[in-house]
Amino acid sequence: MIGVSVIFSQNLMDDYEPKSTSPLLSEVTDKFSLLDPLSLRDDDSLIQHNVKEWHSNKEARGLLFFNFAIGPSLMSQVFLSSALMYLAKEEAGCDTDNDDECTRRVYGFLKPSSLFTFMVSMVCILNVLVLPFLGAIMDFTPHRKLVGMISSSIYCMIQVTQIGTVQSTWLAMFILQAFAYFISSMMSLSLNSYLPEIGRVLGESEMNKFLTLNTLLQFSVEGVYLTVIIAIILIFNLDDVKSEQVSQSIQSYIIIAGFYVCWKMLPSIPPKHKLPSDKNIFLAGFIQNLNTVNGINVHYKDGLRWIILAECFNSSGVNSFAVVAISYLNDTLDMSSDEVGIIFFIVLVSAAPGAYFGSFITESTNPILSYTYVLAILLTLILAASCTLGSPEDKNLAFFFAAFWGICLGWYYPTASLLHCLAIPKDQESELMGFIYCLHSW
Repeated sequence: MIGVSVIFSQNLMDDYEPKSTSPLLSEVTDKFSLLDPLSLRDDDSLIQHNVKEWHSNKEARGLLFFNFAIGPSLMSQVFLSSALMYLAKEEAGCDTDNDDECTRRVYGFLKPSSLFTFMVSMVCILNVLVLPFLGAIMDFTPHRKLVGMISSSIYCMIQVTQIGTVQSTWLAMFILQAFAYFISSMMSLSLNSYLPEIGRVLGESEMNKFLTLNTLLQFSVEGVYLTVIIAIILIFNLDDVKSEQVSQSIQSYIIIAGFYVCWKMLPSIPPKHKLPSDKNIFLAGFIQNLNTVNGINVHYKDGLRWIILAECFNSSGVNSFAVVAISYLNDTLDMSSDEVGIIFFIVLVSAAPGAYFGSFITESTNPILSYTYVLAILLTLILAASCTLGSPEDKNLAFFFAAFWGICLGWYYPTASLLHCLAIPKDQESELMGFIYCLHSW
C-alpha cells in the first residue's frame, strides 16, 4: 500500500507552489465551496492572523500541549496491549511461561494474538462510516471545541479506569480500549481541524518548523516516559500486568493536565457553513459529504485528489505499524513487555534526527518530494524486516531495524501533516480532516 502511494504522490509535482502562504497546491483556491459559507474568509474564524511566528501563535502553543500529553498515553498502549494479551492467554488456558505460540481461542472466538488486529479492524470500519459525516456536521455548528473537550474527557476517564486491569476485568478493559480508539479519533479530528487554519496564517516554511517541533516534542516526551516506565519495571521486577497498572497511572495524570491546558488555549470556532432552512443538520452533513467527493474530483483533480489517493494507501500501512508491531514482537519474536518497550524507545530516540532530517529535505526540495522519499525508504525497510524477522532467534535484529523505523517515522509525520494543512481549502477543515482520518482507517 505504501508503494502505491509513492506512485500517486508523483502526480502532485506539476501543481506545487513553493514557499507560499496560500494553500500548497495551485489548484486549491476559493472557487470550490460545497455550500454557502459564512463571511469568515478574511479572518479564518478566531485564528490569530497578525502572528507570523509559531511560538507567538496561541493556537499553535495549545496544540503543543496536546502533543505533550498524548505522547505518554500512546506509549502506555504498549504496556496495556502486552498485559491484555498476557491475560487473554491465561483466559484461553495457555501456558504464559511457554515460548510457543498460543493456539487456543479465547471464549472459542479468536486466538489471543488476533484480538488486537480484530479490534482495530472493527474500530477502523466505524471510523470510515462516522468521521467524514461528523466532520461535516462540525463545520455547520460552532461545536468543534465542544466535541473535542467532551471526547478528551471521555478518553481521560477510560485511561483512569484501565488502571484496574486484572484477570477478572481484562475483557471489559479490552472493550473499553476499542471505544478509546474511536474516541481518540474524534478528539484528533477536532484538534487537527485547527491545523489548516494555522497553516494558512504561518505559511509553508514556518508551518514546517512548527510541525517538526511538534513531532520532536511528542517523541521526546514519549522517550522520557518510556525510560521512566522501563526503569520502574526493571528495578521492581514487575510482570506485564503490574507494568500496565504503573504505566496507566502515570500517564493519566499527564493527559488530564495537558488536555486541560490545550483546550483552555484553543478558541471556539464559528460555523463554517450556513445550514439550509429546509434541511436538518444530519441530512445536510450527508449531502455535503457527497458533494465533497464530487467537488474534489471535478475542481481538485490535479492536486488534492492525488493527496487523498496517496494518503489512502500509505496511511493504512504507517498508522497500523504500532498495533501490528506490538502483536508481532510479542507473539512471533516472543518479546516481553520491557523488550517491546526498549524497541519503541529506540524508535522514539531515532525519530528526533529523523524529524530534523525530514525538515531539511522539505526545505531543500519541497513537501511532496520529501513525502515521496520517506515513503519509498519506509517501504524498503518494512520489506526487509518482513524477510528477516521470523522467529525468536531474530529478536536482536529487531533492535537494529527499530532505529531506522524511528528515523522514517520522525520524517513522515510532520511532512504528511504539512501537506494536509496546506492543501485543505478554507471553510471545510473539519470535514476534510474527517475524510483524512477515514483514509487512515480504511
